Amino acid sequence: MNASPAQKPAPLDAIQARLLTLHQRRIDLTLDRMQRLLARLGNPERRMGPVIHVAGTNGKGSTVAYLRAMLEAAGLRVHTYTSPHLVRINERFRIGRVGGGVLVGDGDLLLLGTNEESKEGAIDARLGALAAECRKGATPALLSAIGIDPDAAAFNLLSLFAGGPRDLVRYAGDARLQTDDAMALEYSAPRGIYGRTTVDNAAILRRVADNVPPAVRLAVEAASDAAWTSRGTMLLKADAFGPAYDAFLKGATLNSGNVAALEGLSDAAAGARREKDEEAWLTALSAREPANAAVSVELARVLASTGRYEQALEAATRAVDSAPADPRAGEQLASILADAGDADRLSVVADRLIERFPNRPDPMYYRATALFLRGRNEDAIMTVRPLVTEHPDHARAQNLMGAACATLGRQECARAAFEASIRANPRDSSTYVNVGTFALQNANPESALNYFAEALSLDPASAAARNGLAQARAQLRSP
Repeated sequence: MNASPAQKPAPLDAIQARLLTLHQRRIDLTLDRMQRLLARLGNPERRMGPVIHVAGTNGKGSTVAYLRAMLEAAGLRVHTYTSPHLVRINERFRIGRVGGGVLVGDGDLLLLGTNEESKEGAIDARLGALAAECRKGATPALLSAIGIDPDAAAFNLLSLFAGGPRDLVRYAGDARLQTDDAMALEYSAPRGIYGRTTVDNAAILRRVADNVPPAVRLAVEAASDAAWTSRGTMLLKADAFGPAYDAFLKGATLNSGNVAALEGLSDAAAGARREKDEEAWLTALSAREPANAAVSVELARVLASTGRYEQALEAATRAVDSAPADPRAGEQLASILADAGDADRLSVVADRLIERFPNRPDPMYYRATALFLRGRNEDAIMTVRPLVTEHPDHARAQNLMGAACATLGRQECARAAFEASIRANPRDSSTYVNVGTFALQNANPESALNYFAEALSLDPASAAARNGLAQARAQLRSP
């Protein structure tokens, strides 16, 4: 790394503090972010040499030190990553060399910058050409793969603009800027276990920026509710829950009947821990627009998620009365009854939905759920099996199939259904709770522990996940 003598290195503790604010979750056991990163890098892990992974509770660092010493004594180069460090973060990264490796230097943890320092005009020109580039060749398909609607791609990308080269320099202060594009090291320690994001670096950089390019300004000013919803979807796919919430809120404010914006708002609110903000906004909007079925449906969904079923039922019933021809209203009513365990009323609603909307999958799912709640597991399986055959990506139906099969002791059926449910929707905590319970029933507390922990990372308020975690730990402690 080359830097002029006048530049001062950024304090490592300041760099580390910034890095530890980059992820929303306190504990994140999923591999989605790492898999996305590896895929963008061309999956280098598939071309690596022999790897020794040391896991456990105590002694991992010592074990790695012994292994490294033995292998280096044999004339091999050994790269190591260990976590946590004892004194300085550099200890986590050791680059192998013949005769003994070295820790990374302070200059290898840098604030990434741009090679086009002071070339604001070059950036303006590139931004201005972005809309045309978004429609060339295979670009639309690539954008769709990461949650960007090709029709709104230009806005989605331009709206991410945080600042130009001069703004970056002002933001970075005296931190070193990488300008050689040859950085071989990357800090990717388990940042997610240290707490939620408290600093929005992009927002700070936007406040520093004093010259927003015309292409960005025009794109933001002309953006429709559909464009803001597309932006929210893109950000949600990247687990950027706070910015996604703001984007969905903007879309729903421009068009309070935008179902995708309202649904996305709830998903983002859960990730950003802004459920109370969303509920307050939906409640006020519902009071102003009592006949807006889409708003009533989403308010019912939010209320049900916190266990306030009677209030949720009132909102869902209002939605059904306002829009009887909208299947979503009736399906939300059925969902609340299912969550409340009211099999009798759920059965009636499900039958009505099947009669009125025979081609939709959810009504049949709710009929099967009513049967399951009544203890009629075999009938529930017979009802839901055709549904999962035709719609294998119906996560809730697969979850129901797994629960019914597990209750009847059909392990292979349960395992296959639960795995299909997680593949279809890896963010549903209830599935992880069911799989954890299934693992406990099959005397596999270690697996159960992982599933319950994953459920809690998705829904920290889940009493079922917390109770399951306690049971798994108790079984592990038992001789």
